[in-house]
Amino acid sequence: MSRAGLYHDLHQFENAIFDLTHAITLDPDNHCPFINRGELYFVRAEYNLADFREALRLKPDFPMAQADLAITLHKLGNTSEAQKLWRQLIETDTQYRDVTWVKAQFRWDDALADEAQKLLDSLQ
Repeated sequence: MSRAGLYHDLHQFENAIFDLTHAITLDPDNHCPFINRGELYFVRAEYNLADFREALRLKPDFPMAQADLAITLHKLGNTSEAQKLWRQLIETDTQYRDVTWVKAQFRWDDALADEAQKLLDSLQ
């Protein structure tokens, strides 16, 4: 586990974000720190679309980045784009209809899973 991961587990989000930002500086072509930093911002109620968009640019076939982007868009009120992205996930794997499964797959914090459930409910 990275130091940023340990900071996350200790709820020292500022330190984790600092480490992830440094990791991005060292390796801007690695999608992982963008995902992790974006999720930390989300947990802090700071919604950073840019990190998830960059992660998708770097790794277009990465469902976690697409899911993170979708729930962030939904949180920010862009329901139609969020729904489109989530429907694409469901087309690739119907398990994306189950937020409990998604939360376990991506090891999401409750804040992300709660917004994913709201997004999924909006698809009904």
